[in-house]
Amino acid sequence: MTQAIRANLCSVEELAVQLAEGPQRGSRNLRLALEEVLAGAWSAPEARAARLLRASNVPPFEQNARIDLPDGSYVIADFLWRALRAVLEIDSLEHHFLSPAQREAPDDKHLKLMSAGYAVAHRTPWAISQRPLRFVHGIEQWLQARARQLAA
Repeated sequence: MTQAIRANLCSVEELAVQLAEGPQRGSRNLRLALEEVLAGAWSAPEARAARLLRASNVPPFEQNARIDLPDGSYVIADFLWRALRAVLEIDSLEHHFLSPAQREAPDDKHLKLMSAGYAVAHRTPWAISQRPLRFVHGIEQWLQARARQLAA
């Protein structure tokens, strides 16, 4: 669903209309996916992470948020805690490591964010799906530490 939207094959609104006009039976997963897209998810791992984080004690976050950088460029952060200047990136082998240029992109993004004063954490879809409690606990601890750093 997210790939179709990002490729401009359809809009979220068009999908919502199709879903509303279609049969209710057997559409639960599609409805959940649409809710996750409306909440800002661009992938299934991001949606899973967002559900876990929203159910935890982490502060509210922005999903797929634009961060304007001092050099005039910008990056899109998977998860952003703007007040904490903290970014969580979900790094999937499927989307980030297909070519040499794609392998470099997450590192370049990380360096740009760090240079602009952001703390950046990386997690994999595997960690989110296979160790969800550990994932959430780690992010909670990381954000608490970040808040202490900024307060000092």
